[in-house]
Amino acid sequence: MNSNKSTDFYIYLERVCFADECNTSENFLELESCVKHFIDHDYKVTKIYTEADGVLKTSLDELETIIDVTSLKQAKEALRINEEYTRAILNSVAAQIAVIDKEGTIQDVNLAWEIFSEENGGTPSTRKGTGLNYLQVCRHSGEGGMSKEAGAIADGIEDVLRGEKPMFTMEYPCHSKTEERWFLCQITPLPSANGGAVVSHINITKQIKAQTELIQSYDTTLEGWSRAMDLRDKETTGHTQRVTDLTVSIAIAMGFDESTVVNMRRGALLHDMGKLGIPDNILLKPGELTEEEWVIMRKHPLFAYEMLLPIDFLRLALDIPYCHHEKWDGTGYPRGLKGEEIPFAARIFAVTDVWDAMRSDRPYRKGLSIEEARDYIYSQSGKHFDPKVIEVFFKVLDIQIRVEDIVKF
Repeated sequence: MNSNKSTDFYIYLERVCFADECNTSENFLELESCVKHFIDHDYKVTKIYTEADGVLKTSLDELETIIDVTSLKQAKEALRINEEYTRAILNSVAAQIAVIDKEGTIQDVNLAWEIFSEENGGTPSTRKGTGLNYLQVCRHSGEGGMSKEAGAIADGIEDVLRGEKPMFTMEYPCHSKTEERWFLCQITPLPSANGGAVVSHINITKQIKAQTELIQSYDTTLEGWSRAMDLRDKETTGHTQRVTDLTVSIAIAMGFDESTVVNMRRGALLHDMGKLGIPDNILLKPGELTEEEWVIMRKHPLFAYEMLLPIDFLRLALDIPYCHHEKWDGTGYPRGLKGEEIPFAARIFAVTDVWDAMRSDRPYRKGLSIEEARDYIYSQSGKHFDPKVIEVFFKVLDIQIRVEDIVKF
């Protein structure tokens, strides 16, 4: 059977039978004539798709099978409507969406993708991206080579396409020449035996800016609290800011990541928050405290913990307010933690806190010299302080002292 001619025959019948006036005798006669024509020319007709099986079967008893195509027509129409419906939904979404195959080649994009591409230098021929390999686009993005973010996205796409990850999500900056922008990239595998994935980029600039402003407001409030505590204890004016700055410098020198350093800074600002629960006659006493008064004073880390724990924003900053009076040898308070049981942030802060206290004047004594304070800190290595922290502490301190000398000169 000639396949090309059979296809022509099928298309002709489909055109005739799908007409609205399919049930008219004129169309049946036209269809009958068509069928006879193909039979006369040695085609073996095995199926005719028509709604009029009864009439045609009577007229054309040479045909082996007659099948109703109403359901086929309805299925095609439903598929067309579904495709239009899906396209309308995709184009109404603000996120930039692309469908890629298992090799990473773009098969389709939505309107937002086209608009973003056009706004960022895409040409009419390239803004759809169809046919481009998105993995290669990511690998070659950025001036002078692949950017860190684009490389991470490419890695995420490959992980999803290989089935190593069920989904990939990443926030990243994508700044233009006129504004700062942030996006959320999501890679989701397609539920298909052929593989592939859906890539979406959602502009989250407004959320990031709002979050940044909120965090800045929180941090400004913390700084206000720390100044208020310094004002209450007049002997320690400026103490909180000094120990906070020094703690941050040491944490950076020891290689802690940005988020950890941020939480250390917040904890340092609030290290004496618990002293709000100490009576003035004990906190502001000009002379030595009695043993009974020390029992109360040593409760201030616990007070800080109880005050700050309910605040979700400060949960990761609790180590310093709660543990900065713990000692390396386990003789500190309030819990008697020992060695590496003490959180690293508290180990760092313990050194800076004692250093600043020794160097500051008190009504009952003058502050120690740099050499005297240095000797004391070294004498407490492995006792009060973590030896590793002391080593970095003095490297940072020596740099600061040299800078101060240069500024003075």
